[in-house]
Amino acid sequence: DLKKVAEDGDATATELANAQQAYDDAVKAEQGKLQDAKNAAADVTVPKNVSDNKTVTDLLTALHDTAADGNATASALTAAQKAYDDAVTEAQSALATKKSTADKTTIDTNISDDKATQDALANLKKIAEDKNATASDLQKAQDAYDKAVTDAQGVLNDGKETAQKSINSLDIPEAEGIRADPSVAEAEADLKAKLKDDNATATDIANAQNKLDQAVKVANKAIDDAKKALAATPVDTKTVKNESSVAAAQKALDDLMASQYTSLAQLNAAQETLQNAVDAAKAKRAVANNGANDAIANVPANVAGDATVKAAQANLQALVDAAAKDGQVADKNALTADILKATTALQSAVTVANSTLSESTDAAKSALDTAVTGAQSKLVDTKDQAKQEVKTSNDNKAWQDNAAVANATDALQNLIDSETATKTDIDNAIASLKSAEQAADNKLADVTATAKSALGKTAPVSGEKAVVDSAKD
Repeated sequence: DLKKVAEDGDATATELANAQQAYDDAVKAEQGKLQDAKNAAADVTVPKNVSDNKTVTDLLTALHDTAADGNATASALTAAQKAYDDAVTEAQSALATKKSTADKTTIDTNISDDKATQDALANLKKIAEDKNATASDLQKAQDAYDKAVTDAQGVLNDGKETAQKSINSLDIPEAEGIRADPSVAEAEADLKAKLKDDNATATDIANAQNKLDQAVKVANKAIDDAKKALAATPVDTKTVKNESSVAAAQKALDDLMASQYTSLAQLNAAQETLQNAVDAAKAKRAVANNGANDAIANVPANVAGDATVKAAQANLQALVDAAAKDGQVADKNALTADILKATTALQSAVTVANSTLSESTDAAKSALDTAVTGAQSKLVDTKDQAKQEVKTSNDNKAWQDNAAVANATDALQNLIDSETATKTDIDNAIASLKSAEQAADNKLADVTATAKSALGKTAPVSGEKAVVDSAKD
């Protein structure tokens, strides 16, 4: 090299000139290379995808400054170039990683229905796939996507809050009837399930809430319509409305009609209960009325005039008539139980009256039998007396030719022989015989007295035989 030749005392001028030329050529060549490098460095531009990177742009400025510096050495330029190239490589590597991450971004299921989020994600992926997109572009797209996600989550949370309010609105006594509706219960359960589902979207929740709102609306209308229908055509409780089962069922239905907590199922069940109570009560009333009418119509004639029977019969008829009009007897509702009780009372009155009548009849019969027995005994005694009177009459020769005595005796004998003659008939006949006998005795006494008187009046012929003989007779 030039230095070696210059220090060589034996070097010729030619060798020195050649060495100098070689050195000059080398310097010139290196200077040309340096200038080319500087020119190349001066022409370096930042890749679009990292043009927003300050480190890269700062190092590019330093490279350009080095290239423009006439005193800058090749090593300085190389160092500046390397620093810049490394910065570009590092920035692009970092950007590539971010773009890859962004490109893999997916929307959470629970906000996957949000259009703004969908659009923001599509733009983010587009930026991630754009080789010229910078980190700033990517960050801007990422920020837009993140905001869309935040907004979507806000919409979702608002939807959940609104849905929960709808559910809470049913969790009160006033909503018991609505909540009991099968469609409402199903819709409420579906909405609750959606609220517990982490993947449920705002659309899912809104649809479930709308389903619940519609079910509530339909249920409310159904209840209102049912109440209007019942008010327009109530269950016919006529003739049995005061029966306890009917009255209780009617009150239960009336309470439901007046309540804002009533469900359609409760209304339908209460109406059916009332109708069943009415049907059962009318069936029992029909049986009771039939029994009452039979009891009234079949009061035996022999006790129909009994005061207790008549009172029971009148009370039963009054109850039957009042019950048919949902009326009262003695300030009390006339009920089927009252009719049954009154029917039993009438039957008991008839039984008691029959028993009393039977006892009276038996007593009368007994008294009659006693009287008959006594009368028959007296009749026998009287007939015995009569027989003795007849015998006495027949045995008395003084009465033999007395027609009155004979007729009275025959009459008395006929009565003795008669099956129908009474004691009075025989007593009268005995009296008649005695009277005839007395008359006969009186007549005989008169005749005897006359005869005796005649005996004393025969003088002067009283001694005559014919007179004497006649007197003896």
